[in-house]
Amino acid sequence: MSSSYKDHVPNPGAIAKTPSTSPVDPSSSDTTLVESPLPVHVYDTLQRSPSLSSRVTVSTFLQADGPSHPLPAAIRFPAIGARCPLPPIPYSLRTRKLAITIVWTVVVLDSVVLPIGLFFVLKYGARWSDIKNLAVSNGVFGFIAFLQYALRLWRLLRPSPTYRPLDVSRWALDFYQYQFTLGFILVTLMISFTTGPENLRLIALVPNILPAMCGPQFFVSCACYRAGLRIPFNFSSMPRGSIAPPAVFTVIEDVIAVDGGGGRVFRAAWLRRYEASEMFREMMYRLTLFWGVGCFLSVGAACAIVFSVESKYVAFGVGWAAPFVWAAVWAALTTVWVQRMMREEEDEWEERGPGGRTGVPKAPLEISSPLPRT
Repeated sequence: MSSSYKDHVPNPGAIAKTPSTSPVDPSSSDTTLVESPLPVHVYDTLQRSPSLSSRVTVSTFLQADGPSHPLPAAIRFPAIGARCPLPPIPYSLRTRKLAITIVWTVVVLDSVVLPIGLFFVLKYGARWSDIKNLAVSNGVFGFIAFLQYALRLWRLLRPSPTYRPLDVSRWALDFYQYQFTLGFILVTLMISFTTGPENLRLIALVPNILPAMCGPQFFVSCACYRAGLRIPFNFSSMPRGSIAPPAVFTVIEDVIAVDGGGGRVFRAAWLRRYEASEMFREMMYRLTLFWGVGCFLSVGAACAIVFSVESKYVAFGVGWAAPFVWAAVWAALTTVWVQRMMREEEDEWEERGPGGRTGVPKAPLEISSPLPRT
């Protein structure tokens, strides 16, 4: 059953409504996911149109609201809509700098500093054997990640749909959670089968499992996107039958919606922006290639160092830390790059519209069910 627009829009009172000329069954209406407020020319057209229902829904921008309620030509737009503002993304990292700093500080301490530091402290300070040392240092690795996994799982499966993807069943998870699960299984297996002083170089590669797992998937998603292949099932909020999205698009959606607290409001807005803006889709494609190449470079460099340096202890420290150093550098480069590309996207959108104030998407992407029911 469709949910009310109040479930998705932070300020539902600002959404324009039209006078009702006939009773409308709310249960049969599409979920409302329209930006607030509506453009003035759209609002005026809606106010003058007795043929539209009393609720402004997604259909207002995407298609006729049923055979008996055709949209006026002035607001029958492709994708999110010609002559509409660029769909906003209701989430800002600038207001969450402290929270981001705290989270990543804890992650780095848990995943890098503690395992490496504890290993060398116990080895050279307490004079522990490598077997006893590895049992302790490997035991503390990933504790915070496990708590994060459990928290994500609880948020996705709790009765409230606040964090779940759009248009999914009650017990559905997002794509990132499945990846998280696979990563945990692979890391656990590698630690279990390689723990021992003779395998110290292999243990150093444990954190490299994640980029090794993600790199091929990133390239495959880019190939599928460019080939126009359609997904056989939902990728988080991207509905089945849509053209396969670049992997970074789905990763960002899931991480910000669940871990960042953006929820379904962010998921809906993220999908709108992707559908409306060709430059945004191209940005997701390029970022996916960028991170895919980075994954292979990181794993390749770590393997080369681990198996070439003479000291296995140096190999352990460098090999373990390498993927985290790479991820920090890539994240910094991505931040600068995305800020520049989003400014270019906004400029191009404005230049395409009449008077330089509004935009027309160059080539709206076909999505099976652009803004699905929830």
